Amino acid sequence: MARHKAFDPDTALDKAMRLFWRKGYHATSMQDLVEETGINRASLYATFGGKEELFLAAVERYLKVINRERLGKMAAFDSPRDALRGYFEDLIAFAIGDGKRLGCLLTNSAIEFGERGDRIGKQVYGIFDEVEDTLTALVERGQDRGEISTGRDARAAARFLLTMINGMRVMSRVKPDEAWMRDATSGIELLFQPEQRG
Repeated sequence: MARHKAFDPDTALDKAMRLFWRKGYHATSMQDLVEETGINRASLYATFGGKEELFLAAVERYLKVINRERLGKMAAFDSPRDALRGYFEDLIAFAIGDGKRLGCLLTNSAIEFGERGDRIGKQVYGIFDEVEDTLTALVERGQDRGEISTGRDARAAARFLLTMINGMRVMSRVKPDEAWMRDATSGIELLFQPEQRG
């Protein structure tokens, strides 16, 4: 009879994800992962593969638990404008609360790795493309409803928003100050301004 694992892989992956999130990929050793998860090295390798495979699995876990859930909340809003405001409110609440000085695993990893053509780079940058597409669709819907200015191309507006999001995540690691973040994100209100008509 096959022996069952004595640990829950999802729990172990959550712990690994949090460790990579705090320390980064390069600063995290396999021994760190053993100590953090409480699972011996052989079992980690057998379940997840090496450090790179474990990191990629942790990124997928992050997407499922953190990022896609946050993006999914936007779909619950009937109003695209309210969806964007709610998204940034979530970012601020996390940055000054549970996520204080953590930033974002994806943004942190993009900074750590730079532009890479390997599996890690493709996964991280592919996620940014996915978020950009989601934001573009949201802006287009807002433009159709008259809630978001049509004076800006929807894709360009989405890239502005994506840059704001990642900038906030970086700054949340060094300056997790609510007033500062609210000042910084007030710029998205420009998207909601009606066009000036001559």
